[in-house]
Amino acid sequence: MTYIDLNMVRARVVRHPCDWEVCGYNEVQNPWPRKRVIDFEALMRLLNVDSHQTLVDLQNRLLQNEISESKRNPIWTQSVAVGDREYLEGIKRNLGSRGTYRQVNNEAGFRILREPGHGYHAISGGKLRD
Repeated sequence: MTYIDLNMVRARVVRHPCDWEVCGYNEVQNPWPRKRVIDFEALMRLLNVDSHQTLVDLQNRLLQNEISESKRNPIWTQSVAVGDREYLEGIKRNLGSRGTYRQVNNEAGFRILREPGHGYHAISGGKLRD
């Protein structure tokens, strides 16, 4: 949730997610009266929170932690996808032949779909052939 909230911040379009009008951050902080995109009951159940105010507080705390650290997290930026095994296996299947050598792994408490090994850079030693 925090990763997505920070997309426009990382892209340097806005300084804070609250500055991006149509985003999940603003919908959680100030729920729209109609036509909501977020299923709050499901989100609160997944995050194990019991009230909307607790969700708001959690979102702000997680966001502030991420902003204060302001470092790139390779789990999110170098993975093909992050999620549970069923979701990742579905992504891998949908990739068809492009998913053949991609692997579902556990890293730092996350389940990820990643390219195997170190890619072509390790094979070429980082040098272009003449």
